Amino acid sequence: MRQLSLPVGSGRLRFRPTRLAVVSDPMLLEHVDHAFRATGADVVQGGVQLINFHSSWYSLHNCLEYFFWFRSRLHLHASKGFIPLGGNTVFVRTEVLRRANGWDGTCLAEDCDLGVRLSSRGAKVVVAYDSAIVTREETPGTLTSLLKPKQGTVTARTTHYTNLNKKVRAKWEKEAREDWDASPITLPRLAHEVWQQIRKHDWVLTAGTLDEWARIIWDFDKPYRHPGKSLGTATQIGISLGVALAHRGKGRLVVDLQPDGDLMFDAGALWVAAKHRIPMLVVMYNNRAYYNDWEHQIRMAKLRGTPVERAHIGMDMSDPEPDFAALARSMGWYAEGPIDKPSGVAAALKRAIRKVQAGQPALIDTITQKR
Repeated sequence: MRQLSLPVGSGRLRFRPTRLAVVSDPMLLEHVDHAFRATGADVVQGGVQLINFHSSWYSLHNCLEYFFWFRSRLHLHASKGFIPLGGNTVFVRTEVLRRANGWDGTCLAEDCDLGVRLSSRGAKVVVAYDSAIVTREETPGTLTSLLKPKQGTVTARTTHYTNLNKKVRAKWEKEAREDWDASPITLPRLAHEVWQQIRKHDWVLTAGTLDEWARIIWDFDKPYRHPGKSLGTATQIGISLGVALAHRGKGRLVVDLQPDGDLMFDAGALWVAAKHRIPMLVVMYNNRAYYNDWEHQIRMAKLRGTPVERAHIGMDMSDPEPDFAALARSMGWYAEGPIDKPSGVAAALKRAIRKVQAGQPALIDTITQKR
């Protein structure tokens, strides 16, 4: 049987690292070319077989995995229009590969990554599998030998994503500093003020994130820090009570960044916390509106040509504004507010945290920007 050695990777595009792939039969290239011509595909996925199934227990498992992956599973992915490409027998039209910016050499699974990116762009992928016309390879005999070639890739990938993370965080920091001293309080500023007061405690964030700013600014270093987001309006205060109850007696400071509209649906939950001695710190995300719906009404008004100035009807919480601090005190809570200037938040939080540590629920009513 003749063998054909093909260099993989060259030019100015970011291709896979250069290496030699052993093609068991020169007919493979004709087979792939026919698939391109017959189907008009952007990408042709050829077949790969691992042949040294007898080398070790791991080799046997790896060979079987490859057999079912190329013989069966990839066909299903291609038929659904979303395929993680596999192995080194992947052929992509030049213009399609250029538009996708080539292979990502920092990715451990660069074939899968390219397949996902091309599928997302709507590329047509065809699997051309023939058991007699495949690339035959040997799998590493041990797990250690399998992992060794990846170490350089891991280092490169770590460096790449570390630098990317720094760029993203620099962008977030710049966004957070906009209107830093504004009144009402911006969401990044409120997230920052709360973080500065709770970071020295063993804290837990319940169901709200201040439109993700808490997740951006805070350091979630333990798995119990945040059980997950709320399920929509009227669910957060109930979820927060459950989280606080679960952590009661463990010395943890449970924090609820509580939207005003959500609390309006179940204000009686405040009494439950006081009645059953569930200590928690509630910091209001009080923009005095059901603003998700308000924004929707604005979009619909523009779409339908109705007056935008009427979008607030049934959406705003003014004339009168709910006094959540007074409401909480009437239910047995310690409460302060409303506070609409960021300079007043830190001292109020310190006082409230002391009350929570003494076993009493506390609420700080902070007035925020709409978004």
